[in-house]
Amino acid sequence: MRDSAAVKHRVRLRAGEEKWGTCQSPVSPIASAIDILPPPAYNRPAIGNDNRGAALKTILVYSSKHHMNTERVAQAIATELGAEARKVTDVKSPDLDGFDLIGFGSGINGFDVHPEMHALVDSLGEAKGRKVFLFSTCASRKVWTGKLREKLAAKGYSVVDEFCCAGLWTPGLVQVRKGHPSAEDLDAARAFARKLPSS
Repeated sequence: MRDSAAVKHRVRLRAGEEKWGTCQSPVSPIASAIDILPPPAYNRPAIGNDNRGAALKTILVYSSKHHMNTERVAQAIATELGAEARKVTDVKSPDLDGFDLIGFGSGINGFDVHPEMHALVDSLGEAKGRKVFLFSTCASRKVWTGKLREKLAAKGYSVVDEFCCAGLWTPGLVQVRKGHPSAEDLDAARAFARKLPSS
C-alpha cells in the first residue's frame, strides 16, 4: 500500500478551461483502482462581486447523508449569505415561492445527486430566468450535477454558478477523502458565496 502519491488534480478556471497540477495525497488501492483523485475545492467563474449591496432573498436546499459533508458546505454558504438552509425532505415546491436566489446542494451517489433532490426539482413549476446555484460534495474528481442542471434549465431557471468540493467517502473500512470537507474547503465555499449575484 502506498503512503502517498503524486496525483493529478483539476481546477476549473473558467468555462471550457482546465488547469492541471500535482499534489501529494494519500491514495488507497481502492481509490486508485476507481480513478478517484483528490481535487481541492473549486467553483465555476463567479457572477457578481463582493459588494452584495441589497442582497437577493436567498434559500439553500440540500440533501446530505452518511457523513453530512454537504450539510457542512450548505451551512457555510448560508451563514455567509445570511440565508436559511433547509433539508430537502423538509421542503415542498410552494416553500420556494418568493425567493430570488435558490441554492440546490447534494452529495453524490451513483454518479448523480440524491433522488430526493431530483424529486423536488421535478415538482417545481416553470420559471423565467429565476436564479439558482448548485453545490455538491463528492469523492471523485468530477462534477455530477449535469442531470439536475438540465432539468432546471428546461424549466427556465438560470444556473448562475456552481461549487463542488471533496467529501469523505467510506466504502467498507477504507476512508477516501478523509478530512473533507476541510477548513480550506469551507473557506472556499464562503468565498464562493461572496461572489454570488447580488441583484
